[in-house]
Amino acid sequence: MAELFAEAVSGTFAAHDHPLKFSWLDYLPTKPMEHPWKTLCPSIVSSLKNKPTLLSRERKQFRKPGQFRHLPSITLYRDEPILPDLAEEIYLSEEYATRHEACLTSLGVETICWDEIIARLQADLAHIRSRIKTTPVTDPWHEAIADLLLSAFSKDGSTRAQKRIKQLALIPLSKPNQWTGAPGSSPGGSQEVYFAYVGGIPIPGSIPLRLLDRVASTNAKRRAFYEALGVEECQKATVFAKIQWLHQPNLVGPFSVDEDHFLFLFHHNFAVHEIRSWIQVPLDTGGKKLARLGDLYFPSNGEFDMYKLLPTQCSCANYISRSLFDAEPLSIMKNQSWKTWLARVTGARFFPPLTPSLAEVAFGKSSRVLSPALKDVLELNPKKFLGMLRAHWNVYQADADHVKEELRKCEVLCRSGNSFPLHTTYLPTIEIIAKINELGISDTAIPLLDVDDITLDESAYRSWKFLEEFGVSPKPDMNFYVLAIQAIASGSSQPDTSIVAEIYASMARMATVQDHERLR
Repeated sequence: MAELFAEAVSGTFAAHDHPLKFSWLDYLPTKPMEHPWKTLCPSIVSSLKNKPTLLSRERKQFRKPGQFRHLPSITLYRDEPILPDLAEEIYLSEEYATRHEACLTSLGVETICWDEIIARLQADLAHIRSRIKTTPVTDPWHEAIADLLLSAFSKDGSTRAQKRIKQLALIPLSKPNQWTGAPGSSPGGSQEVYFAYVGGIPIPGSIPLRLLDRVASTNAKRRAFYEALGVEECQKATVFAKIQWLHQPNLVGPFSVDEDHFLFLFHHNFAVHEIRSWIQVPLDTGGKKLARLGDLYFPSNGEFDMYKLLPTQCSCANYISRSLFDAEPLSIMKNQSWKTWLARVTGARFFPPLTPSLAEVAFGKSSRVLSPALKDVLELNPKKFLGMLRAHWNVYQADADHVKEELRKCEVLCRSGNSFPLHTTYLPTIEIIAKINELGISDTAIPLLDVDDITLDESAYRSWKFLEEFGVSPKPDMNFYVLAIQAIASGSSQPDTSIVAEIYASMARMATVQDHERLR
């Protein structure tokens, strides 16, 4: 009787086109029977154990029950096995119902063991289309396999399984397509692997440390698994030392200096004085320069900032890279903004200093001359020179007395298109313009400063009044009338004698003893 039932299952129901190929298990006797049927159930089970009556998951092949394994829920992701099966399939077809689990167990189906899981793990890692290596890093599938493998490291986990898992290249590093096994688990393997963040701040990828992939480092489930493998938290002092090493001026190697170094130092509030002496600053030209050597500027867009005053290709100034300048626009650390901190660490400025920088003075430059950068603006962009002085006068005025004579002698652009020493020029005030019109002379006859307003009203005049400290006059003076006489004398038309008389009268009223010799 038992053999007859077993033959019926294997010879009839176990066929791809039979409607009972999965549900015949519902008819398998499972409860003990009374004599004379007492041995029937065990006999049927014993007979079926040796017959190919169960279907595999992938290729739908009939195989013996003992060749298959139950897959606990932790081995599944969205009702599919987390790891692909091998050629000698052990995954049962998904069409067997949950209610059949006890029957399948009685027929010899066992729960998958760690050796079998690890064999499939190894096969996947070796495959050209490895699911572990090709599944997008943000896919929740990675959480599922992390949960599965982490279970081997539970209190009751298999030491053998743990050791085998650690030897597999399961740790994705931050460098593209680089994987490694657990630290110290195999000869020649990594001795340390670190999580990619310290205190929530990414460790710069360019420094020579083995770092776990950043996505894996921030996912709680995956992080727990990699921690079990021996991935560690990195100390910020370790990162600091590596960054400093990379900034050695003569370092030769594949490592780069980038904004991530600065972001890490900024967010961890390392002392500026510990950084300034060795930090190298990436430039917009692609090179780099030691901060302590000075002469660095921000690539800022203010009308009178250095970046706008001089051509970017000009060798007169070094601009820090735009990506560094814009790296952290909103962050505040220890009551200072990113750009404030960056200015302290790099010494970079928005506009040229009035006098030489401390670095230039240290290299022998006098502190009582105009800075080379200021002279460059005067030479290369004279139209913006005076506007720059006005825009930044609140800063410049502190050192203005040291270079007063230098500023007085600066050849500045006037409305005539020619340049004149600053101390010989005039502001186009209402009084000056009115007197020019009254005398009927051209405004190019007088060295009027080339400023934005045609005529300076009281409000506009106040913003330019500081130039009077350097000899610029806001009203007609003796030299003004001398220039007026010269303009009238060189004119092509007959001069108006009344105007000439008025000029001389004005000169006489303001003449001093010192002017007598000149007037003769």
